[in-house]
Amino acid sequence: MSYYSPRKEPRAFTPQAQENLQRNRGTMGSIFNHEDNVRSGYYTARPAPRVSSSAESNALQANGRMDSILGQCNENMRNKYASPRPEPRVKPEAEAVATRNKGTMGDIMHSGEHRPMPQDRKLAPRSVKPEAADIARKNRGTVNNLIDNYGNLPQSARPAPRVKPEASDVAVKNKGTLNKLLDNYGNLPQSARPESRVKPEAEGIANKSMGGAMANLLQSKTPRTTRYHSRSTTTNW
Repeated sequence: MSYYSPRKEPRAFTPQAQENLQRNRGTMGSIFNHEDNVRSGYYTARPAPRVSSSAESNALQANGRMDSILGQCNENMRNKYASPRPEPRVKPEAEAVATRNKGTMGDIMHSGEHRPMPQDRKLAPRSVKPEAADIARKNRGTVNNLIDNYGNLPQSARPAPRVKPEASDVAVKNKGTLNKLLDNYGNLPQSARPESRVKPEAEGIANKSMGGAMANLLQSKTPRTTRYHSRSTTTNW
């Protein structure tokens, strides 16, 4: 025995509500019944296309084009259908190159067959401006030499230091200073301390603050006196 929960009574109290209830009873069932809809050929009305008057000619021309492309794909393939190709955009000065290379990739990739590659054409050397001919000649093959003899090449010459004439004395005096500091780190004497910059009216305060007051106290020749606490004889102690 299967159990079903009790259904609620429809709340249609007015005659108009009763009429709507009877008219629409079972509407969702008929909508979701796919077989009946197919059998009866029921289709919802298509909305009218929203096309402006200026675009009406384009819409009529393109109407049904995607259906013909996608719906007859197999037939189009059998008939070797091909859409018209746009005209190539080639400048007049490049027409000779475009004509010579037309179909090159098709020859290479045609039907998946690897056809013999064309003979390598000897490329003309790159044009070098006259003022750069010496540099191009001097540096020809430099990269190959660096790659083939990596790690075995001698060190390049160090450039001369760029020192202004007025700074030559300072440069000569300080040449090798950093090397000396690193090699003898911790063994060098302390550098001389600069003279303290104290104004004349502040010399007394500077001397006292540098230990002068404590030195006078420790080195004083005045005899020290010791005072002891005397016992009080009063009763209020």
